[in-house]
Amino acid sequence: YATELPFLAQLDEVEKAIIAQNKSSFGCAAVLVEPIQGRAGFRIPPIDWLKGLAELCHRHGALLIFDEIFTGLGRTGKMSFADQVPCDLLCLGKALGGGLPLSACFGREEVMNAWPMNEGEAIHTGTFFGHPLSCRLGLATLKAIHERNLPERALEMGQMMRVQLGDLLAFSPLVKEIRGVGLMSCVELVAPGLGAQWMDLLRAHGVIALANGMQGQGIAITPALTITEEEWALALAEMPKTLRKLSS
Repeated sequence: YATELPFLAQLDEVEKAIIAQNKSSFGCAAVLVEPIQGRAGFRIPPIDWLKGLAELCHRHGALLIFDEIFTGLGRTGKMSFADQVPCDLLCLGKALGGGLPLSACFGREEVMNAWPMNEGEAIHTGTFFGHPLSCRLGLATLKAIHERNLPERALEMGQMMRVQLGDLLAFSPLVKEIRGVGLMSCVELVAPGLGAQWMDLLRAHGVIALANGMQGQGIAITPALTITEEEWALALAEMPKTLRKLSS
């Protein structure tokens, strides 16, 4: 995501890049995108941006690939953004294994069938392919996500968390913005590196919140979808105390 441009204006830049690549010897095979940008700052485009990207890919003959390793399986309130904007390939992982290594790639039939059969040595292998214990736990994880309505719970609890953060951190001029969707929240601070410093202070108080943003200017709050309100209250209590130490 080009932060200096509004999201919808970026589509023109994407189209220029696809056209330029199509003029090269290999062409543009695919566009890979996180529906919500993860590690680089939790930037959240409107759904029309994804729809526009899908239309561009279709028009220029490129596959659209959703990287939902971070956003998929309930964290943002939905199992996948592909429910709203169809894509050609969908990549899932992390939460899928319920703690064990497991990943998956889903795709349209004609796309998956384009992969040729091997005639000797395997064309492609993967560390996480088909491990029986991981797959068994993956099935149990998917069942729990549905039975416990974890996507809906993530939406409700995430909204509550951001309201509480806004109230408790409003005293600090270091806080630039609090944003997020579901249990995927970011507190962005006003200067590079402040998020990394705050992360260290929080860790010393038993709270894990990773530095986030291209320059470590914020922290990411991405708890387990099963976090209780009591557990969140313990973490929340440490945030204004540690932020005051950062201010000093």
